[in-house]
Amino acid sequence: MLYHFVRPLAKIALKTHFRKIYFSNADRIPWDKPVILAVNHPTSFVEPCMLAAFLPKSLYFLARGDLFKKPFYAKILESLHILPVFRLKDGGYGKIKQNYTTLTRCFDALNEQKTILIMAEGSCIQEKRLRPLRKGTARLAFGTYEKYPDLDIQIVPIGVNYTYPDEFRSEAMFDFGEPIAVRDYVETYQKNTNEGYRLLTEELEKCLRKRIVVINEEADEPLVENLLTLYRTDHPDELLPLLSDTEDRLQNEVRMAKQVHEMAPSVKQHLSKLTHTYFSQLKSHEITDDSLKRSAFANTSNLIILMTGFIPFLIGYIGNYIPVRYAQHVMETKVKDVEDKISVALVVAIAGYLLYYLGLVIFGFVINSMAFWILLAMLPVWGFFALVYREFYAKYKNAKKVSKLNPDLRVELQRMRGEILDKI
Repeated sequence: MLYHFVRPLAKIALKTHFRKIYFSNADRIPWDKPVILAVNHPTSFVEPCMLAAFLPKSLYFLARGDLFKKPFYAKILESLHILPVFRLKDGGYGKIKQNYTTLTRCFDALNEQKTILIMAEGSCIQEKRLRPLRKGTARLAFGTYEKYPDLDIQIVPIGVNYTYPDEFRSEAMFDFGEPIAVRDYVETYQKNTNEGYRLLTEELEKCLRKRIVVINEEADEPLVENLLTLYRTDHPDELLPLLSDTEDRLQNEVRMAKQVHEMAPSVKQHLSKLTHTYFSQLKSHEITDDSLKRSAFANTSNLIILMTGFIPFLIGYIGNYIPVRYAQHVMETKVKDVEDKISVALVVAIAGYLLYYLGLVIFGFVINSMAFWILLAMLPVWGFFALVYREFYAKYKNAKKVSKLNPDLRVELQRMRGEILDKI
């Protein structure tokens, strides 16, 4: 089945795209019961890809119906466990009626203790706040209960967060909440359907809000993002393991956003001006907060490391250039919505690598060279090395820029940085 073929490829692609992935409290999922995973929705389909790739059990997804217009695409999506949910604009009331078929399949899947993933917000917007939840999760839960009243259906809220959601090599944080037992709301639902929907949806919203970074006011976004950058500089995480189960990083970022929300207006205004001035200065001199903090990184030892690793880097860079560059090109020139950029880049990269390596395998059979097969086997390893090498080089180069700054300017930047940290 296509789902099981794509899954390992998605794991590789996701671990390459993201510098670090956090899956905290995933052990809260009661796999021995029918489960609905309810997730917030900052990107078009990275969240379901991530959960499908790294959770141990197969998932079934709900996606907007307009993706199923062409029969060929519909077959591919269904083989990936994706089921259509039609909106009025996807084809009128005739299409909406098809949702009953989808829901029935979901009811039956839950009865078979399969796991359904649903995007609880119902729409995709890249922002650090939770939008009002739709009633779809509650409808699915209560609809299943009506057909199979003996089921102990559980809803697991999952908060999804990205450090820099539209940037390559950022961090992704998934935090799993305590399961919500649907049967606790059945009595209310049977007395008053809408009240049952409301109470269950409110509980889900409350649980999700605890697991995401929430910037309540749009005006606070620049300040919060700048403070989070400072926090990440002062609390760097190790590269390995690529998949971590700690929740500390997420909870600290949640607290940071909450702290800004609760600041006195005068303090917030002063801190906003100070951080804006500080980061504007960094940008004008083409340096980063991390390089100012770690200017000593531009030392002889690290230069030797760069020189030693240059040849393996060059092999990995050249050997993986074509599919990577093509994915970047498609993302930059063909994708308008920021919510779709990562998703499209991942899909194109996976497809590009499959075709690229297929071509190399065919070429290998033509030339029949053992050296070529060894090179081909090592190419993914060297590709990942090239990725880490470029990050190491960028860190060294930025630190070198800091070392060349006017000493008085450097002292002033460090003073501003210290003043900001003192206030938080």
